[in-house]
Amino acid sequence: KELIAVANPSEVDQVQLNRAK
Repeated sequence: KELIAVANPSEVDQVQLNRAK
């Protein structure tokens, strides 16, 4: 989801945190 990371970095950060759990 690199494209989304560029579009909405804030949302991507949340997704990464969810994966870390």
